[in-house]
Amino acid sequence: MAKVRVQLGTPRFELVTTKLIQDARPECVFDFSMLDEFLNCHRSYLYRYEWHLTRVGGSAHSLVFGHGTHEALKAHYVLLKDHKIVGRPFDQEEHLEAMERAFLEATHKEILANEFPLFIEDQPDGKRYLLNAWKILAGYLACYPQENFEVLDIEVPIAYIIPFDLDGEKGEVIYIGRVDLLVRYLSHLHVMEHKTSSIMGKNFMASFRPNHQVTGYIGGMRERTGLPIYWGLINAIGVYKNDPKFERERVRRENDEIISFENQVINITREILWYRERIAGEQEEAEDIFYQNPRYCFKWNTACQFHILCQKASKSARHTLMRAAYARNVWSPFKIHNMKADDVEQVDERGKKSG
Repeated sequence: MAKVRVQLGTPRFELVTTKLIQDARPECVFDFSMLDEFLNCHRSYLYRYEWHLTRVGGSAHSLVFGHGTHEALKAHYVLLKDHKIVGRPFDQEEHLEAMERAFLEATHKEILANEFPLFIEDQPDGKRYLLNAWKILAGYLACYPQENFEVLDIEVPIAYIIPFDLDGEKGEVIYIGRVDLLVRYLSHLHVMEHKTSSIMGKNFMASFRPNHQVTGYIGGMRERTGLPIYWGLINAIGVYKNDPKFERERVRRENDEIISFENQVINITREILWYRERIAGEQEEAEDIFYQNPRYCFKWNTACQFHILCQKASKSARHTLMRAAYARNVWSPFKIHNMKADDVEQVDERGKKSG
């Protein structure tokens, strides 16, 4: 029976530094996106995170819109935090201007490349375009003009170190992430996550328990702060054709759930390492070993960016299409922590050597 984590010491937090990157085993560094994609579809995980493929010109409107909204909210909460420190009153017009500027800065490349539309007539579903973003940001400030929580930290990077013992081999998994906000609400510390969606309601909120990202971020912030954090706060922003919707819900994680999350991360890591070992020197077999999950092809009513590849019956046809329609864009979890380019290159180079 393979061993999993049983009293192997306490997980710890470390700042993401050059030394951490250089010392890490790159094959054991993951973030939520990587682990979630592996759980959804092994083949999609292979294409994106092992072969580093992305569809040329394939920036999904939802991803661009979500990124812009996150940057806009960051600008809003930075102002809110700074103004509270110096005792300045809340100025809704100032905040809205800062949010719009941040949204434009985050999306201007896609706008100039005609990958993100300005007007409703250019957007297929009539929801994610620039003028609707302005309406949503204004609606957000109208709904939450002065927050009933205290902002303690914004865009907090975490490196959640989880020790493991896999069949006698001891080591560590590094779970990388970035927490949107750390707030004090109802006398408790909360990890707050912004989520944009065009599907709101009971089932949407229910999807955050269980949810690996929320659990990992709560556990990671515990290790970072050394404080007893049990709560997450889901800040849902509904993207609709007409009026936007805004909902919030608290979710709690007990100690046993954090430990279970750590064990699951270790076992997912073990699976990924097993898959990698099977394709070592046998790249021709990789697409069969990292198998498809057809139920994931149209999750959230949007086609997976690799769906067109999976429609090709022959391997040669798929690889011809790869060269024509996809580009290599290396995914490194450290990139989201704004590491220097040479630091990221060192990690990628270590990964090449180990492979």
